Amino acid sequence: GSVLCPCLSSAGVGGLSFDRAVPSGYGVSCVAHDLGFLAECTDNRSLAAYCESQWCYVDPNNCTVEHSRSSYSDGWYSYATCGFRDEWESALAQKAFAGRTLTAVLIGNTGGWMGSY
Repeated sequence: GSVLCPCLSSAGVGGLSFDRAVPSGYGVSCVAHDLGFLAECTDNRSLAAYCESQWCYVDPNNCTVEHSRSSYSDGWYSYATCGFRDEWESALAQKAFAGRTLTAVLIGNTGGWMGSY
């Protein structure tokens, strides 16, 4: 990981509690940990966007780049420290809104050279 957000060591990750069995080394160093582990990351024909992205577990108190709370453990992870975008959070948001209608309002400046009024 980046010096701005170092990855946890094996001992640090070993201290986390997981809600499922994970392979040895899961979350340690910048690796695509989900590739071949999560069900949606095992079929090479239709991999989820985050499957090949590298990430690691981090200490949120020692991380100044984007990081998020894990949904599988009591730890925090970061794709940014490994140079990747967090596609996992995007996938969760897409699942949350799937099948729903989203309404957006755009407010524009219609006042011309005088500004909004």
